[in-house]
Amino acid sequence: MLAESATESSSTEPSRSTNIEQYLQLLHQPGDVYETRILDTPQKRGASFRANASGYFNDHSKAARLIKHWDSVEPAGIYVTMNPVVPDLLARSANAIRFRAKNTTADGDIVLVQRKLEFAVQRVEQCGGIRPVRSGIVPEGFLH
Repeated sequence: MLAESATESSSTEPSRSTNIEQYLQLLHQPGDVYETRILDTPQKRGASFRANASGYFNDHSKAARLIKHWDSVEPAGIYVTMNPVVPDLLARSANAIRFRAKNTTADGDIVLVQRKLEFAVQRVEQCGGIRPVRSGIVPEGFLH
């Protein structure tokens, strides 16, 4: 699962919600509005009734905390739109998750933006034959 409690993290390792927040910062610029959708989730751990939940965010910290919370109730999946959505959608559920959300993002609600994501790639031969075990998205301007 995505979440771990702060007490389970070592003092030198960032908390899971910090990692989620950093990921959101890589995907979305300040001021972007994006949807977080939680599929087939109980409202609380152990509940038998499951539904979808959704919320709209422009605050990465609040989104990360709520993603961590909802992950703890063991949903089928948690997704975040990669492109921003129309800012008016924030009024549906501003920086909060709504269980049994009736209205979620449609294709026409996506704001089409072109952003550059750079990946660090290294050939296996350059690693002495050892395959890298970690990969990730590097923020724009990070690589020169």
